[in-house]
Amino acid sequence: MRNRYRGLPFSKEALTWYRRITGLQLTLGLIAVLFLLWNNNRDKGTYDIINRLEYNSQIDTQAIEWTEDHRLLVSSDLHGRSAVGYLEDSYFDIKYSLNKNEFAEDFTLTPHGLWLLTWKNERAYLLEPDSFQELAIISYEGEGWGLAYDAGRDFLYMSDGTSTIQVRDSHNFDLLDTFEVRTTFGQEITLIKELEYDGSHLYANIYQSNRVIRIEVERFNKGRVTNEWDFTPLIHDLKKVYPNIQELNGIAHLQENQFLVTGKKYPYIYKLYLN
Repeated sequence: MRNRYRGLPFSKEALTWYRRITGLQLTLGLIAVLFLLWNNNRDKGTYDIINRLEYNSQIDTQAIEWTEDHRLLVSSDLHGRSAVGYLEDSYFDIKYSLNKNEFAEDFTLTPHGLWLLTWKNERAYLLEPDSFQELAIISYEGEGWGLAYDAGRDFLYMSDGTSTIQVRDSHNFDLLDTFEVRTTFGQEITLIKELEYDGSHLYANIYQSNRVIRIEVERFNKGRVTNEWDFTPLIHDLKKVYPNIQELNGIAHLQENQFLVTGKKYPYIYKLYLN
């Protein structure tokens, strides 16, 4: 019988191993593709609205936070003045105002006081949470966008409009570390706005979009986006009645997977489940 391997530059055994390796590579490649497709599909979260509450459509919301005594704390630009205060029955009760040339951004409550960012002034204010008296004014480089407190580690997460999250000391605002926010496929996520920490994950609004993302902060997956919620249908319906509303901007954790979500010039704040 004619030997069909005669004259080839490799042996029959080598060809057999080549086929085995090639087959294994194809199998592993197929598994990788299926995993990425499954993981990408998994990353699209859904939400269920629990309630729609009255808000204040005059408020250019920069950040919100739900306090331990069940009050809504808000930072906003109202009538050309940046301030922080409580929202009481749709009334914005201002507790602290910045200078006219300063723009208030995100803030967060810590056991050491309330930290408040400014947008381009490169200053963070530490305020006494009851009296709102200034305890410290700290300088930093770059812009201030988002801020959240990690009670378990006792430090702060800060965003500056790029894909970078800064880790800062909650006592003195010293920069401790940084990490990049990326999708499963390695794509950088920029324009990270307001931040919120729920005890295990970091959540963020994406500026000029209707999206909220969830970010891993644990060591081996730090910075990876593990879920995303698109509120376009909700906002599209709202704009039919209130055409002057702006982008989604404001997320506050309540308990488990319950959150409050609102935006700039919104007449309502939504209590919902993020699934």
